[in-house]
Amino acid sequence: MALHTKKAMPQDSVEALAALKQIVSAESAMRAGDNTSGKQVSDIFAQALSGGSDITRVAVASQLESSALLHVQSGWFEEKKQFEEHAQQLSTQRLEGLCLDAGRLGQAYAAAAEVQSEEKSRKDILTSVQELQGKMQQTEALVWAIQGRSVDESHQLSRQNSSALLRSFLGGVIASNHAAGAPLVEECKGQLDQLDYEDLNRLLLRSSCEQAYLTLVDQLTSDSPKGQVEELRALCEKATPSTLSITAESYALVKERIEAERVQHYQMEEMLRAVTQRKVVGNFCECLSNGDRKQAAAVLAQSTVFVKTERAKLSRHLLQKQWRTEPEVFVELFVMAVEKERSAEPYCIFPEETLSPYDALLLYNVLGEYSPSVQFENEQIASFLHAHIRSIVETKRSVFSFYGKKRSTKKVKTLLSDMTVLRYLFDAVIAARENDADVFECVRKIGEKLTTNS
Repeated sequence: MALHTKKAMPQDSVEALAALKQIVSAESAMRAGDNTSGKQVSDIFAQALSGGSDITRVAVASQLESSALLHVQSGWFEEKKQFEEHAQQLSTQRLEGLCLDAGRLGQAYAAAAEVQSEEKSRKDILTSVQELQGKMQQTEALVWAIQGRSVDESHQLSRQNSSALLRSFLGGVIASNHAAGAPLVEECKGQLDQLDYEDLNRLLLRSSCEQAYLTLVDQLTSDSPKGQVEELRALCEKATPSTLSITAESYALVKERIEAERVQHYQMEEMLRAVTQRKVVGNFCECLSNGDRKQAAAVLAQSTVFVKTERAKLSRHLLQKQWRTEPEVFVELFVMAVEKERSAEPYCIFPEETLSPYDALLLYNVLGEYSPSVQFENEQIASFLHAHIRSIVETKRSVFSFYGKKRSTKKVKTLLSDMTVLRYLFDAVIAARENDADVFECVRKIGEKLTTNS
């Protein structure tokens, strides 16, 4: 209907063009105003009507009227939206601040609960919490009036905010004195949202476990880490939920925690022992490889990380006249060590009847200090070697053929012992790393010279 009441453009082409120019310019100016105040729109509207004939001004006014209304209304709604969002931000900020205050009141209540004569103080603190809830309700009422929320929606949000304040207060009590917090949580259950109630019960469980754990720790008499984990385990076994003033569920969690700490201690101890053993065995093998049995004996004598059987096993190598290495054992130990490194498990490679000190040292040198790049390279080498294990075991003969070249450039196939080729490969890898060369390229080139006769 409004379209039929619009005034037509002037008949004269010049005036019509001028009117259209004014309309387009005014509408562009309104859009550029970012939907702000109605005064800006009024000024633009007045400016558009400042020139031309009466017919032109009437036509311009008729065309701009709805556009002006559109921009005034959209500007007003945008201002209202920003106003509402700002009010909500302030409400959220106040709730966060009051929750901090409620948490501090909870800590004060926990301290007062430890003194029998402080009953009045506890009551005053509970009253202060109610006052915080009242302050928040007043803030909510103002914000919801601005936002025009429904009564039902406002009631639900008010309950959530009141529960949040109460949860902060009870959390402060539980963190300092779970015995005082437990009955309060049950008393306030009807005022708490289900999620807040469940969260507080989880906090109660953790708090009771922590207090019981500290009670047991206070009874420790051992000074050594190993002695403490064993003593703590024994104390926990002797205790009961009633003697620790906790529930059966909390007691089970305390036992689980103590056992986890015990296992972790032994894992770390085993890891450190293996690292130390590797260093000592490496030095021992290096001395034997250099023909210095006296120094090897000194290294072994000074070490304290071997049990009796391990020490005896190493001592036998001091009297041995010569050693041999089985290639399948060499490869399997390397693969094993790489897999252990992948899963961060402790390991130590000892020289034995089928692994000479020289080759044990060679394995240590290739395995090197752990790093992601070295581990990746070693896994590729292990993959390359693992493919030959089955043939070595099944055929019990050399499975490597090495292609060399004579001066005539004709390829000559030469059968080499497996250990010769394995040492050649490992020495090449060590040299590549020392010279910052590409280990993969080194392995690839050696692989090209080797064939498998399965």
